[in-house]
Amino acid sequence: MKKYLIILTAPILTVTLLMLRIELWGNSVQSAINKTLAKSGWNFKAEKSSGYLFSTLYFENVQIRNINGTAIDLDKMSFNIGIIKTIFNDATLDLLTAEGGRINHVQNEELGTKGARQNNTLTIPFNVRSFFVDSNIKTFINENQYVFDVMIGGELNGFDELQVDCDLLKISIGNNKEYVCKLDNIIFSTASDSYYFEDLNGTFFSLPVHGRISLGKFEPKMAAKINVKEFNFPKELFSKLPLKTKFSKFKGELNFESDFEKFNGELKLGNSLGLDMLGNFNLQHNANGWIIDSLELSGENSKLFVNGLWEKDNRLNCFMDLKNLDLSDWMNNQNSTAMSGLFIFDAGFTKKGALDKINMNLEIVESRLFNQGEISVHGQLFYSDSVITTIDPVMLLVGDSYLTIDG
Repeated sequence: MKKYLIILTAPILTVTLLMLRIELWGNSVQSAINKTLAKSGWNFKAEKSSGYLFSTLYFENVQIRNINGTAIDLDKMSFNIGIIKTIFNDATLDLLTAEGGRINHVQNEELGTKGARQNNTLTIPFNVRSFFVDSNIKTFINENQYVFDVMIGGELNGFDELQVDCDLLKISIGNNKEYVCKLDNIIFSTASDSYYFEDLNGTFFSLPVHGRISLGKFEPKMAAKINVKEFNFPKELFSKLPLKTKFSKFKGELNFESDFEKFNGELKLGNSLGLDMLGNFNLQHNANGWIIDSLELSGENSKLFVNGLWEKDNRLNCFMDLKNLDLSDWMNNQNSTAMSGLFIFDAGFTKKGALDKINMNLEIVESRLFNQGEISVHGQLFYSDSVITTIDPVMLLVGDSYLTIDG
């Protein structure tokens, strides 16, 4: 009897498995997918498909299009359908993976009216319990094209209130590894005119950060509140300078707005040495580097004002206005100072990123470091290859006495 059951069951299972293969139902499956996606303006097409209906479905050379012009081309894509949840609740995928290809994000210029913008909100008509995507995204910011290499994984809740909870997000711009973002946690959501990124936790520009960011959908704008847990100046930056003491590790809070070219906001800076300063900043970014329009910091008794520019890998120019600046708040093993005055310098960089060939113009008064009273330095110096020379005679004043240095 058992033999007859086995003989009857085997062909039935074989036929069932063959019937469940997606190759027999490929067009019907794609039609069902498009029926679900059409409500949100999306269309799905794949050149090749394989797998089983109630297991993992595999697709190759996938094209996904939106009515706003956004185009998604993927080399490979696979997903598992959550059968129970899909039947009794909302459309749900247990697992979704996508590899290779390109996502071309388009901002429709005709979406100028408020009504049109509200009708263009990002909608995903299904939920995904777990997903992983490794691809790149091409988009435009301030009419400039950017290509982002993206690796992202997490959970997606779709429909009217889109939310993505990520436990992996890595982003870099082209081959520029300085623009790498690596996050262990982030919650993404969307509204009528903005995208929101909350509970950020990871590294951004190699800095450990925690905070939140919002981006405009239709305008190049960003607002952010970021806590930088710990950072310090690169060791290479001062490697050619005879500094016996080293800068401490800092922590900071940034609260700013930007159009991706100008960055304006507030700053709080502190460290374990007792530094506690508040201020604001106005920066500009372009293809050549950064322009510091103003950076102002104020502590209990001291003030620091900075402006200048940084030309990437080429030049650093800076103007500083100091009032009672205490270097012991900034550097380890540094005696207390009270420096006031003007400090202007212009420096180049070596191939290893160290400051060198530094022109310095000093009008500085120091009233705490030495026991002789006030000491002031006035003049112009040049530093290169561990040698300091005077450009113009430098005057050193100690009390009622003075010394002129030339050479």
